[in-house]
Amino acid sequence: MKDPQADFKREEQEQQEKQEPLEEPPLEDSPKAVTPPPSPPSVPRLARVAKLKRLLYPDADTVGGKGRLSFNEVKWEQIGAAYKVKYKTLGFKPTLLELPSSTHCTLMDQVAELLRTSNIDVMLWSGNETKDLIRLVVRYAGDSPEDSKVKVSSGCTMINEELGVSGRADVVISKDDTRLVVVQCKRAVNSYSKGVAQMMLAAETVLAAELRHNESSKACVYGLLAGSVAWTWMRLDSKEGRFYLTSIDAKDVAGGIQKMARIAHSLIHGKPVTLVSEDVPNRNKRARRF
Repeated sequence: MKDPQADFKREEQEQQEKQEPLEEPPLEDSPKAVTPPPSPPSVPRLARVAKLKRLLYPDADTVGGKGRLSFNEVKWEQIGAAYKVKYKTLGFKPTLLELPSSTHCTLMDQVAELLRTSNIDVMLWSGNETKDLIRLVVRYAGDSPEDSKVKVSSGCTMINEELGVSGRADVVISKDDTRLVVVQCKRAVNSYSKGVAQMMLAAETVLAAELRHNESSKACVYGLLAGSVAWTWMRLDSKEGRFYLTSIDAKDVAGGIQKMARIAHSLIHGKPVTLVSEDVPNRNKRARRF
């Protein structure tokens, strides 16, 4: 005799098997890391770059249309307008730091040796003598008793795709977000005008590299055109370019070299500068036409 309760359970089980399986609710997507959009380029820097392009390639439809320009093909008179505000070249003045005592003593000993072996008239120094002078200043620019995070690179080849130019800088000193680009002024016709332009374009190239991945960076690039007497400094950031003209007094060469070392030391260590909203003084208009 069949068990009716067993038949009922069997039929109930068969009906459950015929039913479609319930769909599981979809799993929520795991949260993905959100990459912040790149910061927009600085409007003042974009305007400066656009103006430089027009000044560098006035007859070309595109930057580099006639081939990439070399830094040393360009003069200040050609591109200086990109750094003028209301027909004036803006200036700055550094806050001078004292060199560490050990650095100062070593520097002055080596300056004395340089003066002993060089022409008595600093204005007649050769290219090699000027190069030795620059090396002395650069060597101690980053010295500090509390840190040694300073990198010095020599003979740096640079390409600026943004401006369509390329060239070299004699030295680049790096510390944190600050760079100092050094160019030696040659003894030749138009050497000062070309040297200033070379220094400016090298500084623009270094700044563009610093801002490539972060346009909001507070990176600051300093430039230096150094000769045996005239030393022209530049301060460049995403907003503007400013200049500071100095020179080594032929009557106190050792004191002048010490001052240049203090300026470089202060700038590399990020000390504040005073912004001067007026034209840079031209004490020697024939040699330095700004």
